[in-house]
Amino acid sequence: MPVSSPPVGAYVPVPSFFTSLSACSASEPVARIDVETQTKHALFLARAGIRGLVMMGSTGEAIHLTPCRTQGPRRRRKGGGLEENGFPSYPIMAGVLTNSVEECLDGLQDMKEAGALWGLVLTPGYFGANATHPRMKEWFKIIADRSLLPIFMLVSRLPSMDEIVLCAKGGMVDDRR
Repeated sequence: MPVSSPPVGAYVPVPSFFTSLSACSASEPVARIDVETQTKHALFLARAGIRGLVMMGSTGEAIHLTPCRTQGPRRRRKGGGLEENGFPSYPIMAGVLTNSVEECLDGLQDMKEAGALWGLVLTPGYFGANATHPRMKEWFKIIADRSLLPIFMLVSRLPSMDEIVLCAKGGMVDDRR
């Protein structure tokens, strides 16, 4: 697959909208993605001239959604009314945050199947003290080499990560160390 850059323009992170906890049942006391609100917001942004959307691109969604719960929204492009409302090739970059290489790759595969054109891989943070520059570089290299989507990486402000700038399929683009 040829690596392509996202089209030039403004890309915005889109918050994940959840159903009200009062809408939850006793058998399932967990808020779900509010697909109707998510769709309305995505269409609002597209119609306002935003060039592309970054979905699930923060640690906030990661702690609230299991991989199973993210599949539905991903399969609907998490703003699924875009194609039906005149935005057939609207650029979507979808985020994934996990501490497992295999789970990260599975998430990227799901996103590709859902129509995302790029993946945004967030820095794994569970193993804080072990998140050294060489280990994080290796983490992203493995993901980039195996991913079916071109990826960007979102680097949190860990001291060991300050010098890694961007990772795309094929290796590090800028590694200042």
